[in-house]
Amino acid sequence: MMLIKFHNWFRAFLRTPYFIWAYIRSKPVSLDVASSRLAICCECADLDLITRQCTHCWCFVRYKVQWEKEKCPLEKWQA
Repeated sequence: MMLIKFHNWFRAFLRTPYFIWAYIRSKPVSLDVASSRLAICCECADLDLITRQCTHCWCFVRYKVQWEKEKCPLEKWQA
């Protein structure tokens, strides 16, 4: 169990530059859009509830839902 948590954090650490670059190049979405995206993610079975990360792309969903150019890897968000 501890190895899985370390693996998740390590992958997130490696993707941190991508998250920073995505934040710089993207426009924020409205609060309604971000809230609906977050609600979809919270109901998804592939969300790690401990780290609040998607188990497919290892993003921190709390932040990813706020960016315009981001998308769900399972295509659950509407365009």
